[in-house]
Amino acid sequence: MFYKKVLLIIFLPLFFLIAQAKSIVLGTTEWPPYVEDNSKNKGYAYEIVLAAFKAAGYDDVKIIFMPWDDAVKAVNDGELDGIFPEYFSKKRNSALFYTHSFSTSPVGFYKKIKSDVHYPSADPDKHIAKTLNEMQQYRF
Repeated sequence: MFYKKVLLIIFLPLFFLIAQAKSIVLGTTEWPPYVEDNSKNKGYAYEIVLAAFKAAGYDDVKIIFMPWDDAVKAVNDGELDGIFPEYFSKKRNSALFYTHSFSTSPVGFYKKIKSDVHYPSADPDKHIAKTLNEMQQYRF
């Protein structure tokens, strides 16, 4: 009888800890340097997301690398809890929750220095329609 009480004292709290453990399954794709499966730390976005969920009390965080279209389909079908990193999309935002940005992206354009290609606006954010219209003459 004594041993049964000892086992209950040891295993009952352990059972409740296991039962309350939070887990999450996320999808991502290869997009160096943000996420990359074959690097030591898996990329800095991977580390940020992992640390954020751990800090929020998720004991089991599983991140699966897959083609991006498969990840989007899996999260829409409920097979994944979330995907990252992702640009904002009105279409996806109607069905999924989009967090605030946790990083900035260095995506931009390069051109040859001696090229006749000119960026049409000094402030494209204020004149995006004009900028896009004027850039239609170029092939990207």
